[in-house]
Amino acid sequence: QMRKDIRMEDRMGRMSSTSPKGPGPRMGERMEDRQAHMEERLTERHAAMDARMEKMDEVRAEMLKKKEEMTDKMCEKVGIRIEGRVEKYNEHHQDHVGRFNEQRDRLAALIDKLEAAGVNVDTLKKDLVTLGDKIKVFADLKASHITKLEATKSLSCGDGTGAYKEALTAARASQQEVFKAAQDVVNFFRTVVITDVQALK
Repeated sequence: QMRKDIRMEDRMGRMSSTSPKGPGPRMGERMEDRQAHMEERLTERHAAMDARMEKMDEVRAEMLKKKEEMTDKMCEKVGIRIEGRVEKYNEHHQDHVGRFNEQRDRLAALIDKLEAAGVNVDTLKKDLVTLGDKIKVFADLKASHITKLEATKSLSCGDGTGAYKEALTAARASQQEVFKAAQDVVNFFRTVVITDVQALK
């Protein structure tokens, strides 16, 4: 029994002598090297990401600058066109109203002449009133359109608030109203007044 115990102790002694006792100094150095390498790579990645973000910011800034330059050029061209239109409308406004008023005056003179000759001109008198009303509508709309165009000059084209675009849209809409009013005067004179005059002959 004693021999068996001695052999058992020998075996236990050999096993304990061959069992691992924790990492040696070389293994610890390798782990430290590996950790330092990982930290270095992580630092490089962060630096690369920062560089990409900075580049993207530069690109965005350049794009914004170009957009602003294009907007300024576009606004300048639009402003020049509007200035030209305002001058043109102011120049021809009285001419257009004047021509329509000449038609009204000729009709009034014809009414006086026919009435003096004993012709019933009641229909023509009604036409004269209607024609005068339509001319006034045209003149008022034309003046309002010019005012709206001039209002756009006091606004900044590229302010980003939308006020300039709204003012320009309103001016364009009023321009269509002016065209319709002018056409209404012309159509009434051609289709109604002339027809009524010819009916008296």
